[in-house]
Amino acid sequence: MKALTVSTMDGSCVLTKDDATFDTVGDVKLALQDRRGVHRFQMRLMQRERVLEYDLNLAALGALPLRLHLVT
Repeated sequence: MKALTVSTMDGSCVLTKDDATFDTVGDVKLALQDRRGVHRFQMRLMQRERVLEYDLNLAALGALPLRLHLVT
């Protein structure tokens, strides 16, 4: 089971991690910036309908696995 999955709103998977190497939403955005070529301040990460703040600790989002959605 993946600890973290990030997908676009159409369901395309853009990032999966088996381990919990990311501490904050900002860490995830930096990884996505490298992979997608989109600046981290031009993207939003969401959990359900909630837009996640850059400095939010991922542990505050609940138990693993986490599924986040990327909006650019």
